[in-house]
Amino acid sequence: MGKLTDTKLRSMKPNGRVQKESDGDGLYAYLSAKSKSISWQMGYRFENKQKVLPLGRYPAVSLAEARRKCLEARQVLADGRDSGEVKKSEREAVMLAEKEKAFVAEQWFEKQYATSPPTTSKKSTGI
Repeated sequence: MGKLTDTKLRSMKPNGRVQKESDGDGLYAYLSAKSKSISWQMGYRFENKQKVLPLGRYPAVSLAEARRKCLEARQVLADGRDSGEVKKSEREAVMLAEKEKAFVAEQWFEKQYATSPPTTSKKSTGI
């Protein structure tokens, strides 16, 4: 693994066609026909189906980071799990945790609002 360089990535420019520059092990830099941004993708097969796992956008996700993410995804596949489904379930878990935090904060605020004197409530909410 290790065919791409930062110099090669910076030189990629839109030319009206989809461009894919491979780095090996299924990792490649993807530049669409119209977009000016490069995204990292990993092509893989799971249960006899061709799939693509997005790994982030360059330069926010560096070449080294993309390689690390690709390696982690390959390890998940080696364990017999679909990397895309694992990533999706992790993202859903984060969203659920954020919703739970918001719910707890809302409950706390309602409790504080209900027990505080009316003048204090108006000051704290800007009413």
